[in-house]
Amino acid sequence: AAEACKDSKLLTTFILSTDSAKYAEIGRRYGAETPFLRPARLAEDVPSEDVVKHALLTTEERLKCEPFDLVCTIQPTTPFLIGEDIDKCIEALSLNGYDSSMTVTKVKERPEWMFFLEAGVLHPLQNQKLNGEWGIRQSYPELYIPNGGCYCTRRDVLLKENRIIGSRVYGVVMPHIRSVDIDDMDDLQIARALVNTLEEVYNR
Repeated sequence: AAEACKDSKLLTTFILSTDSAKYAEIGRRYGAETPFLRPARLAEDVPSEDVVKHALLTTEERLKCEPFDLVCTIQPTTPFLIGEDIDKCIEALSLNGYDSSMTVTKVKERPEWMFFLEAGVLHPLQNQKLNGEWGIRQSYPELYIPNGGCYCTRRDVLLKENRIIGSRVYGVVMPHIRSVDIDDMDDLQIARALVNTLEEVYNR
C-alpha cells in the first residue's frame, strides 16, 4: 500500500492512521506522514467512516493546511494495489458528477450458483431452477465486487453524508490476480505465494 501511494501521481498527502507508535515509525520509513496517533475510541472495531473522518480533520488541523477536496482510503489488506489504480480512482471524480470511486474485480463465483446448507440439504440461494441455462456463465451479466484496495470520496460525501461510498460510484476494475484481499490466513498464504512467483518471474 505504501509503494502504491508513493507511486501515485495525483495523491498530494500520504497519511498513516494507526494507534501504534511502532507502526507509525514503520510507516514513516515507507514515506507516510504520521501527524497523530489514532485515539483509543477508534482503535477497536468501528465504522470506517469514523476513522477516515478523524484522519481527514486531524490532518488538516495538525498540518494547518487547506481543506482537502478528496479523501482516498487505502487498505493494506490489498497488497497488490498500484499507484495507477489510485490515480484512476481520483481521475474518475472529475467525470460526470461521480461522488466516489472504488477498485473492484470481476466476480468468478456466481451468486446464481450458490447454495446454503440446512441440515445437510443444499438449497439454491436465489431459489432458481437448476436446469436450462442455469449453468451457463454467458447467460448472466458480468458482476463486480469491491476488492478493498482503494476508495476515493468527495469531502462533502464523507463529512455531510457520513459515507465513504456515495450514491454515484465509479468502478476501477483491477485484474483478479492483483485483487487478493487478505482477510484470513489462507488469503495471506495466497499473497505470499504470489509474491514469490512474481519475484521468480522478474529475477529470471
